[in-house]
Amino acid sequence: MAMRGSIDAGPDCDCKKKEDDKTVPSLKDLGPEEMKELEQLVKDYKHFLDRAQTPRQTVDYVENVARKEGFQDEQIFTNDNRSNIILVKYGTENIEDGLRILGAHVDSPCLHIKVNPIKEGPLGVRLDTQYYGGIVKHQWFDQQVKIIGHVVKNGKEKPISLNGVIIDIAPHINKNAGTKVDDAFKGEDLDILTGYPTKEALLKRLRIKEEDFRRAELYAVPVEKTKVLKDLIIGYGHDDKVCMYTQLRALLNSDPKHTTIVYGVDREEIGSTGLTGAIGAFFEQTLDQIVQNETRMGPLDITQPYERLILKNSMMLSADVDIAATFRNKAMVDETNTKAGHGLCISSYCGSGGKYMGNQVTAKFMDQLITIFEENKAVYQVSGMPSKVDSGGGGTIAKYFAERGIPTADAGVPVAGMHSKTETIHRGDLYQTMKCFEAFIKS
Repeated sequence: MAMRGSIDAGPDCDCKKKEDDKTVPSLKDLGPEEMKELEQLVKDYKHFLDRAQTPRQTVDYVENVARKEGFQDEQIFTNDNRSNIILVKYGTENIEDGLRILGAHVDSPCLHIKVNPIKEGPLGVRLDTQYYGGIVKHQWFDQQVKIIGHVVKNGKEKPISLNGVIIDIAPHINKNAGTKVDDAFKGEDLDILTGYPTKEALLKRLRIKEEDFRRAELYAVPVEKTKVLKDLIIGYGHDDKVCMYTQLRALLNSDPKHTTIVYGVDREEIGSTGLTGAIGAFFEQTLDQIVQNETRMGPLDITQPYERLILKNSMMLSADVDIAATFRNKAMVDETNTKAGHGLCISSYCGSGGKYMGNQVTAKFMDQLITIFEENKAVYQVSGMPSKVDSGGGGTIAKYFAERGIPTADAGVPVAGMHSKTETIHRGDLYQTMKCFEAFIKS
């Protein structure tokens, strides 16, 4: 049967297509069955990315998939806000021999609706926003968005969904057009026009009161659907939904020896702080439950030294994306920087300046990871963040788990245009990341 998207036009056409498909390391050694698996993975990931645009939507999607695959209550843990999720497969090895942990974040840069957002004026009602995370502000002007979230009232949740548009100034009258981008595009101007003529009309449509915005959690995200441009997947929120999705698929595809955790955590884009961030207690609370389920120990019998022993013998990949080298950023990254199409990127370090506030992987753990991937013929590359000295930088959840005593490395998909409203990844990297995660789980 011809592969989806292929054209049966004789041997010459077949050979040409195979050559075109295998010009990068992440694709070149894939056989027909693997290429078929890749095509299905891209299709399923595209569906996921269009439906998991907020932390809650992501958690809901992941839980639904897990339950369809047979996961039971003792394998699924979520927080009250449904912005954190942990999936577990219990292994055959003693839990004291350690866990395999994959952790990604479920939040992406976006806009949040303020607690007193309603403004009225020309063109009707608009909603005031506060940007969340490191957005590229000018990209959000002159764009259609959708508002997604919920209001909690008297303990009951009411879903909210609304379309809107963020307008810009006509160049004919815009004296800022030639000035600095930060001066021309201010975060305070990211108001969303709703199309409703009056406040009363909008509130009637939403079936809420104005003060209900004070007990709401509302996100504004782009309306565009994910697109596939031959080898490239273009869409909103690859950071870090692509790692959440690939670690989910890897867990579903695996039968691990060691008890394995897949963790989706909120608030990474603003420093992992607070109740729902990686610094919060959700991981420890869930670990207590996992230890109880596996050992049948009572909660008062589980000591902190015992859990520290488990974590010391564990391994973790902080599954977060890396910056792909492109023609647009070649002056800002080292020529050896992460390349799209070259597989999963392991970051040996991250941070800024002199590796400030980052995570440093030990040589011993790096050797373990490289051995795992090479033995399983999974395509990977190694870099650092930032690759060019004093050229910015960033951090992930890795350091917070390393501080818990877990050997941890950042490893994820190279992304072009990271934090842009529209990000780009290579389909081969999507596939190889899943394969690397599978190899890690079964190690």
